[in-house]
Amino acid sequence: MDLLLLLGALVAAAIFYPMATLNHDSSWYLIATRMWLDGAQLYQDVMETNPPLAFYLTAGPVMLADVFGISPKTSFCLFLVVAIGGSLFWVRSLLSRADELTERQRHHLFLGLVLALILIPIGSFGQREHIMLVLSAPYFVLSIAQVRSAGRGERIALGIFAVLGFALKPHFLAAPLLLACVVAVQSRRFGALFCAQNIVIAAGCILYVCFVKLVHPEYFDVIVPLARLTYDTFNAAWSFVFFKPALFVLVLSVIFWKDMASDRIGWRILAICLGSLASYAIQSKGWIYHLLPVEAYLVVFCMWIAVSPTVPLKGIRSAAMAVLVIASIAPATLRGPYDSGPARALKPLASNGPANPRTLVLSSRVMVAFPLVNDLDGSWTSRYPHQWFLTGAIRKLGGQPCIENPSECEEFRRAVQYALETNVEDFLKNAPQLVYVDSMKDKIYFGGVSFDYLEFLGQDPRFAEAWSRYHKSGEAIGYELWILDETAISNRTDNTKVDAAQLKSISVSR
Repeated sequence: MDLLLLLGALVAAAIFYPMATLNHDSSWYLIATRMWLDGAQLYQDVMETNPPLAFYLTAGPVMLADVFGISPKTSFCLFLVVAIGGSLFWVRSLLSRADELTERQRHHLFLGLVLALILIPIGSFGQREHIMLVLSAPYFVLSIAQVRSAGRGERIALGIFAVLGFALKPHFLAAPLLLACVVAVQSRRFGALFCAQNIVIAAGCILYVCFVKLVHPEYFDVIVPLARLTYDTFNAAWSFVFFKPALFVLVLSVIFWKDMASDRIGWRILAICLGSLASYAIQSKGWIYHLLPVEAYLVVFCMWIAVSPTVPLKGIRSAAMAVLVIASIAPATLRGPYDSGPARALKPLASNGPANPRTLVLSSRVMVAFPLVNDLDGSWTSRYPHQWFLTGAIRKLGGQPCIENPSECEEFRRAVQYALETNVEDFLKNAPQLVYVDSMKDKIYFGGVSFDYLEFLGQDPRFAEAWSRYHKSGEAIGYELWILDETAISNRTDNTKVDAAQLKSISVSR
């Protein structure tokens, strides 16, 4: 029964997800990874805020797309479906060896994990949170069900796969850390923290940090300082962060948890939920895909507490648990597949432009540029997926502290100058054929600070000269489309190159 369920779910996923719209971050990674494979240097020519593991994991699908002559999106989706299948087959094997579980409990846990990896990510398929869930599921199941028959070799393999997921973002370590602590407390053995899979994860994280420092030092030298300086601009109000339906369902499920005092497995699943919630809270953005691990293991938790009691639930409590199981699935499924409103609105404007266009989007929102560029089958001309640190620096400079004490905000001015020089460099080097410009008066994330992208870039005479060859073609949802007049392109070659090290030395006048 479970095998048929899994095979059916995998076939459905392999058909559905390649046809659905891929989310903005995964779409960006497909294009950015192609740039990297073609010779661009990470954190110099591709300025991404996250460490490089996601590029390495995306490289395989991009290269396979070339081998089989399919689109990178299709290759990525099918690659991930295969990974999901491998993960769930491993999960099924582990559960079959969990002696403490009844057959009914095994079935419900497995069903919950199938939903968690295939259905719940319907709007976030391929996000780093989803990839983490896929790679870490066998590790979590081993700890949840305490499969004692798993040998050292299997535990080491579980740890290797899990660390590939947890290392995508440092916040992800909160869930396995809390789970390990709960297992240690339940077993009353501090040494339980140092099981083979946990040692592998710890060692893997240390080696990964060393690898990044040696191979991609610009991440620590450039990206981390810029992110610390400006990325809190994207933080949301706590009311927005925590006013989510899934969190209400989590609270209710704990209230209706009958065997709280004695349910050891339930506490382990809840530890994963709470650790994932801590990761979500630390990021402080309120973006729904950050909540995906909570929503995924909330389903598993509700499925478990519905079948875990030694005495079957009856009456109101039984009905309430059925409602909670449905409610745990509802938030993600009601949101449905990922929908790129900006891409739908802006793509028609490009009908007057060239095929496979070199494209630039000047915006503070990555979802405006991607998957628009992918849908246009175009190439990306900027090192930035969106103007993330420029937005933060401009907002900080326009804030009251910098207005009252301008001498204390020199680092923000250096960041703005660096953004100006690197954006102009990319523009002159790559000559985008389509340029979408956020022309809204009140731009999102700028905190009410007035800002005009064209005026900003126009401070450089080289940009002003190049921009004279563009004409406005259309406008939608607050964005203007400018198209390059190819016949007016000058033969002049600009060899200016901005080094990331300049970030520390650029002087900016207010």
